[in-house]
Amino acid sequence: MLGRNSRAVAIAKWHTLRVSLGVLALLATALCAATAGASTASSSLPSARPAGAPIVLVLTATHPTPAALGSLSAHLSSIGMISPGWLALQAGGRFNYNAADSFTAGLTARGARLVPVLADPEHLAGELLANGPLRRRLALRLSVALHALGARGVVLDWRDLPPTARSKYPVFVHELRVELGPQAQIIVTVPPVRTLISLRKGAYDLRALARPARLLVLAWNEHGPRSEPGPVASLAFWKQTLRTVLRAAPRPRVLMGVPTWGWEWVAGAGAEQATQAELFPKATQIALSRPYGARVGDRAWVESDRSVQLKLLTARQAHIAGVALWVRGGESSATWRQPLLSPPGGTLSR
Repeated sequence: MLGRNSRAVAIAKWHTLRVSLGVLALLATALCAATAGASTASSSLPSARPAGAPIVLVLTATHPTPAALGSLSAHLSSIGMISPGWLALQAGGRFNYNAADSFTAGLTARGARLVPVLADPEHLAGELLANGPLRRRLALRLSVALHALGARGVVLDWRDLPPTARSKYPVFVHELRVELGPQAQIIVTVPPVRTLISLRKGAYDLRALARPARLLVLAWNEHGPRSEPGPVASLAFWKQTLRTVLRAAPRPRVLMGVPTWGWEWVAGAGAEQATQAELFPKATQIALSRPYGARVGDRAWVESDRSVQLKLLTARQAHIAGVALWVRGGESSATWRQPLLSPPGGTLSR
């Protein structure tokens, strides 16, 4: 599945603070065995979207809520890749991780491709990228861990990188590609680039990153906790981001993030995230029909069904690789009925 594992296993005598890789491998094997029989009993449940275009990737929390778990299971026929937030970068080219859980194992038994997220919550990536030996050590360790988890690849979610990372980040992704092999999925999150200046001089060299990886454009939070109230991602903002990204990256290498949530602003305290299920009942039908999201009172905005529909339609017409969604629970069922997310064969989850 992932390349160069024999050399990696031979020299990987490292461990994290939580679980050794040897234990992780045994756990992954046990989970696969435990779910093999369950897959027969669960044959009536929908299978995951098969590999191929368009890609539908779903991001999830480290420990999803019951509502998120229910949504993932019910709509798996629309989903190809599952990306739980399992890995967190540490100093010294190491990372913490959470062992595979039985629910995710059940989804993979139904065909979902596991592509966990390696996040950088402590903003350590900039320093790591400047250190060649640490970069290569991290690539090797990732190869071992992903193989033990039965993963098909990884999502690198390294945000707010310093400008000095522009030349080094693509080098690391290339080194990771060498370790994982040509078939592995490597997906790099990038900010919503909207100007040519940021495209040419920002910390993320989209053209160079798109060679060894696919780009996941986080095309949301036009407004959020650090701004005044406004749309989560208006259609104009989203389209401009897509147009700019396509100036640097080929269409088959681009995934666009599609938000399905809202924000409620509290005076002097920023904003708190809210679900569509929480905010839709408070919005007017006129607001919910607008293409840039729905305003809810004076202090809240939420992505409307119409706004999500138009983003997915734009992605389909642009012939990009696919889209990514955060599933937290509380998403509108109308999202899963859109043509881009329709499972092959036309059977829709309700």
